[in-house]
Parts: sequence; C-alpha cells; structure tokens
Amino acid sequence: MEKNKKFNIKAILKYKIAIAVIGILYATYLIIQNPQPFGKLALIAFIVFGLSLLIKHKIVERVLLTVSIVAGLLFSVLGARSLMLNESVEDFFEADTEVVFSKLSFSESLKIAEVKDKLLFVDFYTIWCAPCVKFHKDVLNNEEVAYYMNDAFVNLKFNLYKGEGIQLKEKYNVYYVPRFLILDPKGNIIEDISTDSILTAERMIKISKKYNK
Repeated sequence: MEKNKKFNIKAILKYKIAIAVIGILYATYLIIQNPQPFGKLALIAFIVFGLSLLIKHKIVERVLLTVSIVAGLLFSVLGARSLMLNESVEDFFEADTEVVFSKLSFSESLKIAEVKDKLLFVDFYTIWCAPCVKFHKDVLNNEEVAYYMNDAFVNLKFNLYKGEGIQLKEKYNVYYVPRFLILDPKGNIIEDISTDSILTAERMIKISKKYNK
C-alpha cells in the first residue's frame, strides 16, 4: 500500500513537471511568434507553477499551483487567439485611412517634412492594442481630423515589432502603446502626446490646429 502511494506521488509529480515544461515552451512560442503581453504573462504563470513544486508547505503549494495553472491556461488561450487574428488585424492597420500616412521610410519622411516645412506625427501601435484599433478606426477615418492632420503633419505609423518600428522603439524609448510623438524634421521630439485613454477626434483636431502653419 505504501509502495503504491509513493508511486502515485512520483507519477503526479512527473505529470506536474510535464505541464510546467510544456506550458513554458508554448508561452515562449507565443512570445517569439507575436510579442504580446499574453505570452509573457503565460510564461510567468507556468514558471510560478514549476517553482511551486519546490514548496514544502502543502497549502501554499496547492494555492500557487491552482492560481498559476488557471492563469497560465487563460493567457495561453488569449495568446493563441491573438496569434490567429494577427493577419487580419495587421491588414486593418495597413489599410488606408482618411488621414494620409507616408509610405516612405522614416529618414525619407524627415526630408519631406523639411522640404514642406512641416512636423511629423508618429503613431506607434501593436496589433494586440485595443485602443490603437479604436484610434485607427474612429479617429483616423474622421474627415475633419484628416483635414487638419494632413495639413499640419507628415504622418507616419509603425508597428513596434515590425520593420523600422523595432529600431524606432529603441530610439524613442517606446515601451507602451498607444504612443504618439510629434517630431521636427531633425527627428527631435517636439511633443510626446501621453493619454490615459483614447486620443479622441476632438483632441486630435486641437493638437493639429496648434501646429498648423
């Protein structure tokens, strides 16, 4: 009887270790395929799940195991959903809006801004950012916003994890989204538009008017 009990404990321990390893590997896969908070949160949860196996206090161990496995599975599902929606969401962000965005590189856009004597409006986004989606859908397709933004700025937008966005993320220390910068033709920050909520059409019009020449 005692022998069977020890065998069952070892089997359960191996099962838990397998869950931790598989969870960590899958969370790492999500992060590599699509840098996002869900994959990172799932990774933390499964690491906690694995470390909790080392705790000797049974009640604490069970609480940590339960909380971490629920969190790990939840964030894994959300991460997988985000991964599946990547292509359609990226197409949405790349689609034309009423506000005209430069198709040129960052350096070329700086030159255009200098020639036209304009500032640059730079929109940083990620495909998992819900406020970014709302801004692109509602504000950038507002005709009045477009009238003032197109007149005041050379407009640019960058995915933080794709193309030039990766380098500009480091250059301007962009570690959260949505993030909006107004730059001069030399690339210096004139204004860092911080917002705790959606950048509304009304506020965007007001900002554009301020820089309209």
